[in-house]
Amino acid sequence: MLLYRLMLSLNSLQEDLDWADLITVDLSKFDTEEGKKELSKTLIDALRYKGFFYVSNFGISQERVNRQFALGRQVYELPLEERLRYVPEGIDEGKFNGYIPHGRRM
Repeated sequence: MLLYRLMLSLNSLQEDLDWADLITVDLSKFDTEEGKKELSKTLIDALRYKGFFYVSNFGISQERVNRQFALGRQVYELPLEERLRYVPEGIDEGKFNGYIPHGRRM
C-alpha cells in the first residue's frame, strides 16, 4: 500500500524523473530445475544490489491485483476512528490480521 501511495504521489509530479530499473523475478521459470536456479540467483541479486524487485507470471490476473489495491485504498480513505476499529486483538502478541496504526511498533 505504501508503494502504491508513493507511486500516486510521484505520478502527480510535473517533473520528469528518472526511474530505476527493477529486476524482474519471472515465476514462470519455477517449473524446471534450471529455472529454479536462475530464479534464486535473480532474487538474491535483486535483494543484494537493488533492494526491490518486480514479480511477473505469478498466476493472478491484473484485474484481481487492481481490485486488491482498490480495497486497500478504500481502507486508508476511511476516517482514522473507523480504521482503529480494525486493530487486531493480540497485536502485542504478534497477531497482525487487521489494521496496524501508523507508527505502531510490532
